[in-house]
Amino acid sequence: MTHMLRPVFVLAAALVFAWPSTTPAQSLGSFTWQLQPFCNRLTVTVTQNGSIYTLDGYDDQCGTPQRAPRVGMATPNPDGSIGLGSRSAHSPR
Repeated sequence: MTHMLRPVFVLAAALVFAWPSTTPAQSLGSFTWQLQPFCNRLTVTVTQNGSIYTLDGYDDQCGTPQRAPRVGMATPNPDGSIGLGSRSAHSPR
């Protein structure tokens, strides 16, 4: 009987160690800044997911009651700098 169970245990152990682990994304915090000379204030939450950083937040559209969603991505470059790209979907005023 133990001879028959051994392949099952080997297969189960192989699946446990070979199964890709799902590490949850790690939030690095929320950041707010103003793009001078404009009045817009941008607020984003930066989340690390492997070597990619995602940006999710909003543009306050100079303090109007309607915020514009903002999404983006940041990636580290080989020279040590960070490449950043983001986009807002502005609401009509």
